[in-house]
Amino acid sequence: HKFILSILSVILGCKSKVYSENDKRYSRIWNRILCMPPLGTPYDEDGNLVDYPLGDGNMNPLADMGEDQYVNNVKTLSVAPQIYVELTPLKGLSFKSLLGGYFRNMKESKYTGTKSYQGLESGLVQATIPNTFTYNYKWQNILTYNFKIKEDHDFTITGVTEWSKDQKEKATATANKFDTDSYLYHNLGAATGTPTVSSSYVGSQKMSYVARINYSYKGRYLLTLSSRWDGSSILADGNKWDMFPAGAIAWRISDEPFMQNVKAVSNLKLRASYGVTGNAGASEYATLDYSRTGIIGFQDVGVPYSGYSQSIANKSLGWEKSYMTDLGFDLGLFSDRLNVAFDWYRTDTKDILFEKNLPYATGGYGSSPFKIWSNVGETRNTGVELSITSRNFVGPEFQWSTTLAFSTNKEEVIKTTSEGPLQFGDYYLIPGEAIKTYYGYKYAGIWGTAEAEEAAKYSQKPGQVHIAENGTPDYKLNADDYYVLGSATPKWSGSLLNNFNYKNFDLSILLIARWDWTIPYGLTGWYRTDGLTPSPTVCDYWTPENQSARYPRPDASITNGQDPYQQWANYFDGSYLKVKTISLGYTFPKKWLNAVKIDRMRVYFTANNPFIFTKCDYLKNYDPEKGGNDDDAPLSKQYVFGVNISF
Repeated sequence: HKFILSILSVILGCKSKVYSENDKRYSRIWNRILCMPPLGTPYDEDGNLVDYPLGDGNMNPLADMGEDQYVNNVKTLSVAPQIYVELTPLKGLSFKSLLGGYFRNMKESKYTGTKSYQGLESGLVQATIPNTFTYNYKWQNILTYNFKIKEDHDFTITGVTEWSKDQKEKATATANKFDTDSYLYHNLGAATGTPTVSSSYVGSQKMSYVARINYSYKGRYLLTLSSRWDGSSILADGNKWDMFPAGAIAWRISDEPFMQNVKAVSNLKLRASYGVTGNAGASEYATLDYSRTGIIGFQDVGVPYSGYSQSIANKSLGWEKSYMTDLGFDLGLFSDRLNVAFDWYRTDTKDILFEKNLPYATGGYGSSPFKIWSNVGETRNTGVELSITSRNFVGPEFQWSTTLAFSTNKEEVIKTTSEGPLQFGDYYLIPGEAIKTYYGYKYAGIWGTAEAEEAAKYSQKPGQVHIAENGTPDYKLNADDYYVLGSATPKWSGSLLNNFNYKNFDLSILLIARWDWTIPYGLTGWYRTDGLTPSPTVCDYWTPENQSARYPRPDASITNGQDPYQQWANYFDGSYLKVKTISLGYTFPKKWLNAVKIDRMRVYFTANNPFIFTKCDYLKNYDPEKGGNDDDAPLSKQYVFGVNISF
């Protein structure tokens, strides 16, 4: 029994988490607020919400705050059990096995009432309860053998097997038309409309085998060779399995005898690596044909339907592969008072997995064309990463350290299998351009009164958006006039962290920056007219007296008063420098705390986002760090006071 206990260890563990999230509001609330002219009030004299503050059909953007009008409660329970076994039968030989799982149940209960924003806008009174159960199983086995030859040669040989299975089940019940808001989502049977029920299931499996050898000579010369064999159920028959080799070498120069007299260098290591990784991140059933069935409501009657799925099967779908090269070094100077880490990398990704739209001639689902997951092309990322940490001052009472991080990355689409740009979300894949490229009409300003004759050739008039034609003008705007508008990836990004300590006081200041990139941000130009003139403080819009404005004139003859080309005025240089965090703290002397049996006590004050500097003036009151979204709130500043106590 003593022998068995000495070579075998078993660890059981389980992590669980329960949380509830409430009141996720109706989308686009911020632009709804900015659309409202400042001529009405959201509340009446009794403090009740006014449905239409202007009496013109514009809903109150605060309508969801009414009692029982908008509820979105999300409850989540997650459990992650695992059992870990380690066996060491011989010196240098070990076997580890980990069997674990992750289980999450999420119930989202949502109700929109008669006087909610959605209820006022569309008359839809609805309760919806989606219930999602996600579960994952993972089994990993690791066999390791470590041995030495003549003390100087150190070998570690490792073999690994990994199996995982992911599954997700979802059931949703929806009911419309309630006579009262008091039920919320608790009584779907009280609905007078036709209820709908839907359910779904997706699952996938992955299996991997890994072989790896590590070699070290005197701790100075390091070599790693490995190979993975990965298989995924997502990919097509014949392409489910593939091999992904990798290798790395390193030379710890600072341990060489000829470096012993170079006292300034405390650490110097050169590194180089090359490897191939695989990605099978397509839809679980991208290689299978399947139909879509269900029931839709028609004149309060449930009507069954069936048809093709919107996604067409690809019987040859294979792995996306990334070929990665990395060259770098680690440098420590003056007993590691100054540490530098530098990496140059290049990643060539081939056979990119992409869900592309098929021509409308092949059919579609509703107004959407059929889609197909495909391996569509090749991209390249090249860049550098630099990190510098300096202990600027080290004293008995005062210490100061600085950490600087800098990175730059150049993206490029090398080629695609498509004749034209491939769109994914807000971005496009275009050969020769960045991976996340914005593509569309090029904003050329606003037509002025002196340009009325030229604007008329485009059926435009002064005060409307001027779109630049691409090529010889034919006075007809279409997709042939699209331009590359910019990239969502910054040319460089960086951060600067300074930590100061003086006796029991500590101060940290963090700055971050992202430079030379493009973001679309519609909040700077949102307005509506509906017969009323919005405040010029909300939007820099065109008038005969303000012809240098960024945005077109409000026009009540156009839907919502918005110029049809206005969105192309919303692309900006997103460059910014932000003071991300300033934190000041004080740790009480231990002798003060002994009497109250407290081990450690620290009080602190933290300011989050206190300052931001943007290259574009239109973004100065917003938060470019979020990347741009019509519903992103203006930049929020947060001030926190807290106490940390340890007993």
